[in-house]
Amino acid sequence: MVSGQSRSQQLSGSQATVLGLPRGDRIVIYAGAPLAGLLLAFGLPWVANWLLQFDWLPLPGVVRLLAAFDGTSGWKSLLWLGGGLVLGLVFAVVATVESLKLTLTDQQLRIDKSGDTRFLARAEIGAVFLDGKELVLLDRHSRELLRDTHDAPAPALAAGFRAHGYPWQDRDPYEGRYHRWLPDFPELPPRVHALLATRQVALERKDHKDAARLAEEVAQLGYVLRTEDQTQYWRALESAPQEE
Repeated sequence: MVSGQSRSQQLSGSQATVLGLPRGDRIVIYAGAPLAGLLLAFGLPWVANWLLQFDWLPLPGVVRLLAAFDGTSGWKSLLWLGGGLVLGLVFAVVATVESLKLTLTDQQLRIDKSGDTRFLARAEIGAVFLDGKELVLLDRHSRELLRDTHDAPAPALAAGFRAHGYPWQDRDPYEGRYHRWLPDFPELPPRVHALLATRQVALERKDHKDAARLAEEVAQLGYVLRTEDQTQYWRALESAPQEE
């Protein structure tokens, strides 16, 4: 939900602030995940061998295959343990790449996640705030540009955005203007009701991708959504509040 420019565009401005997964968390992930993979590879064959004593097995072929590595030595054992180590390392890489990373300057914001890079000019942003664990960016008409979880501490986020002149808010400036969606609410047009009804089904199925797509369609019709425990709330687009 971020309107961006090409990956090759460089950030303008100097003394950029980078906000992402804290260094301590990265160290824990890169040290802990490979170790966990190694321990898993070491323990799984023993557990599988223990399960073979029972008459019922959910996946007997898989259990017997794992049990075959119990007590093995030589290159087979090294290969098996190495596989667990590599699996843990891959998990660590994926976890860090998929975490949200922000690079701020006085002119623009770079957003990196899952190998994708996007840019937003500071002038496009009307409000920045935290909604629970999610970082939210709104444009000048209160449309959501970004809503995603962020691993940086809240004080670091607030300080980083304020240092570069972004309109950081302590809370959602429109939080009092949301209405709970009800199928017969008269202020919403039929098209929006239909989209929200379809999105409700997607939420109940935990189909987050479809729910996000439907939220974008609702936004194109002039409404912003937020979801709490599969309950949908909506508000109409508005002009951004004055910066403090």
